[in-house]
Amino acid sequence: MGRITFLISILIFVASSVAADEPRYRTQFASPNGKYEASLKDDRSWHLIEKSTGKELYSFPDYYRDGIWFSSMTLVIGDDGMHAVAVNDYGQNYGEQTYTRNPDVLFFFRGGKLLRTVKLFDIAVPKFMEFSVSHFRWLYSADRLAIRDSKIEFTTFDLNHFIFSVETGEQIGKGVDGIFPQGAVFVSGAVRSLGKHRYEIAVQCVVRGAATKGARLIFESDKIGWVGGGFNETLVLQNGRLVARKGIIFNNCD
Repeated sequence: MGRITFLISILIFVASSVAADEPRYRTQFASPNGKYEASLKDDRSWHLIEKSTGKELYSFPDYYRDGIWFSSMTLVIGDDGMHAVAVNDYGQNYGEQTYTRNPDVLFFFRGGKLLRTVKLFDIAVPKFMEFSVSHFRWLYSADRLAIRDSKIEFTTFDLNHFIFSVETGEQIGKGVDGIFPQGAVFVSGAVRSLGKHRYEIAVQCVVRGAATKGARLIFESDKIGWVGGGFNETLVLQNGRLVARKGIIFNNCD
C-alpha cells in the first residue's frame, strides 16, 4: 500500500509540474491603494496611468534582453505610482536565462527608468530552489509582494528574509523568516506514518538547523497527517513536533 501511495504521489507531482510549466503572461498590475495601474498595450510597452484622471505618467518596454519579458514576471507598483519592481519569480530555465547563468531576477524602476537589477545568486542558493521542466522558483508568496515605506520585502525558499530600498535598489536588510524558531530544523525528505499523530522523516536535504542528511527524525503532528509512507515533504520541526509544512520540492539539493 505504501509503494502504491508513493507512486501516486510521484505521478501527481509530475503532472502538476508539467501544468505549472506553462508560460506565465500578465498584462495588468495595480498599486495597493488602487490609485495607479500598469497595463501592457499593443505596442509591447507598459503604460502606467493615474486611474482617477486617466493620465499616463510614463511607459517602458516589456522586453528587457536575452529573451526576458517583464510580462512573465510579477510587477509590484508602489502607492506613489513612481516606483515599481519587476520580480522574476518564475524564471525560464533554458537558453540565456538558465539559472546556471545567474540571471537578473529583481528590476527596480523609478518613473519608468530602470535603476538597478539584482542577480539570482545574490539572494538565492540553487541548492534550495525548486525546478520544473523549464522554469525555476525561489520566492515565497509572490501574490503578497508590496512596496511599503519605500521598501520591498520577501522571503526565499530557504527562509532568508530580504529588505530592499526601492529608492536605490540596494539591499538594506537580511534575516531569517520569523516562522523559523530557535532550535528548529528545516528539512526535506520522505515521510511515513508510525501510528496515530506520530511520524518519521528520512532527511534527504538539510536547509536549516542541526540535522544530518540520512538521519531519521521522529515527530508528532496533530493538525497534518500522513497515511502510509513515501510522501516527499519539506518540514520545519522543533522539539519533536511539526511547526510548519512548506510544500517545496528541493529537487536540486543533492
